[in-house]
Amino acid sequence: MVAIDDHQNGWRYLALPIAHLDELVREAVLSASVFHFSANVGEKVFDPNVIYDRTIRRLRQRQNLEAYDTSGKQTVLLALLLLLTTVIVNGSSDFPSVFNLLEAALTVSGGETAVGGGELGIFLVRQIRKFRGYAAPFLNQEGGVARLSLTASGGREAADGWDCFKSYYSLHPEYRQEMSLIYDLNRQACDIYVTRASMGPSGLSSSEPVAKFIRTLEMLPPSSPGEHILVFATFIVALESVLPEHQEYFTNVLLRHHQRNGFTNILTALEYLRRIRSGDCTMQDWTEYLPRLQVFIV
Repeated sequence: MVAIDDHQNGWRYLALPIAHLDELVREAVLSASVFHFSANVGEKVFDPNVIYDRTIRRLRQRQNLEAYDTSGKQTVLLALLLLLTTVIVNGSSDFPSVFNLLEAALTVSGGETAVGGGELGIFLVRQIRKFRGYAAPFLNQEGGVARLSLTASGGREAADGWDCFKSYYSLHPEYRQEMSLIYDLNRQACDIYVTRASMGPSGLSSSEPVAKFIRTLEMLPPSSPGEHILVFATFIVALESVLPEHQEYFTNVLLRHHQRNGFTNILTALEYLRRIRSGDCTMQDWTEYLPRLQVFIV
């Protein structure tokens, strides 16, 4: 869930210690873990939905957020972030509901300013902003255009939620080239999305932006730090690809991502692409129809 697994990785150094102390956070961590384990072993030894449903029940017990102090509110937000990672891992159509719960909980808690204090608060706000950017095109086209326009060419550089790419420049100067390429690939994907949305269904597909993305991706050395966070950008550009060789290329890239992380959402993405390409559904303006997928591809 981060570009580089270092001492700044709050998922490891903040979320996991809290999981030892708080039952709700522990259940949320277990939910993501069990879904991932179940999807990547040949034999199903435990139904992951049992833990997932139990986590939802525990969340309902803490729904009166106004009764909690800042620490209590932060804990609930952390649990919701972990549930969001769960629906990424298992490719669940619960994604819109979980994301909306997260946004609602943040609002009730007083917004980013109210919960953004301390190390955990800073982590929560940064992650919520990041996921807000990635989630936007999967929720609705209007929000997708508004959010991704901030990163597309001519948009505000390092708009909130995307600054994570460049934060590693100072932390890991040895990876500056890789992080620059990753940021550029993300920007190109945002460009392609915004252009497609502005053209609508009557606009013809252009293979050149897709080819440019491929050329840039090929500049990134295999197994580069941060390569794993390119699932979103790869899927967005794959939706725009029309040439068979481009389509095959993106299928192979997504398969490599799945081989590495084992997330079921990538299999859903591949099936979605297959349906579009086989003519099972006509989606010239795929930005309009993308929210119907109801799965978070990131």
